[in-house]
Amino acid sequence: MTSPIGGDAAGTGKGIAHGAAECCIGNGVHFVHVRSKHENALPLIVTHGWPGSVTEQLKIVYPLANPTANDASPSDAFHLVIPSIPGYGFSAKPTSTGWDPARIARAWVMLMKRLRYAQFVAQGGDWGAGISDVMAQQTPPELLGIHVNLPGTVPPDIAKALQSGDPPPAGLSTVERSAYQQLTELYTRKRAYALAMGTRPQTFYGLADSPVPFRRGLSITATVMASPQRRSWRPCSSAPATVDTPSAPSRATTFSTTSRSIG
Repeated sequence: MTSPIGGDAAGTGKGIAHGAAECCIGNGVHFVHVRSKHENALPLIVTHGWPGSVTEQLKIVYPLANPTANDASPSDAFHLVIPSIPGYGFSAKPTSTGWDPARIARAWVMLMKRLRYAQFVAQGGDWGAGISDVMAQQTPPELLGIHVNLPGTVPPDIAKALQSGDPPPAGLSTVERSAYQQLTELYTRKRAYALAMGTRPQTFYGLADSPVPFRRGLSITATVMASPQRRSWRPCSSAPATVDTPSAPSRATTFSTTSRSIG
């Protein structure tokens, strides 16, 4: 059973069908499934971040599934699977704890196998980057490679020093010291909201319902910004890339949005 979800060819979802299916072995996961008209296209699973949803990835659908529309080669084509992280968007609310990046990564591999993709690649940003990183660490034989736009490249000892507010370790180059200072600025001045959300998430649930909790949320954020504990937050966000899209999709491309239970 399918029904259209709104949008247009510029990347807001028009022409993408919405459906649902249950495999009854875990959490219900929604995903967009886009098959290229090029049969030898490379399967790619793309994972969004927080706060985010699959709608952020709709702008990449047509360029990746239809490369010939942008004067590229058919060998550049991808079959796309774009899932909603459990608890996000149209995915079901988890019924138990434990849906960490490692479990989600295993679920994504299972999802790709159920879609009959024997081999695939993965991409992610923000939490999607963390999930893709962990997937690579798990080394499933089906995974050919990953691409992330939030690489976890800070060595553990440097990350520990940053989170403690310590000065740069000895032996860093000029470029590394500059990067350390930038990360210090990030940890100490630009992540207070995330620390508040990580320690008092329920305070922020009502932000969309009333100006009263909104004011309370601002008050808590201001308090956290003044606290030395703000240094303990580890950043996990990245800016989405801008991708130009053609004016219309290929009629030979199959679009579907599906929900399945995987676990």
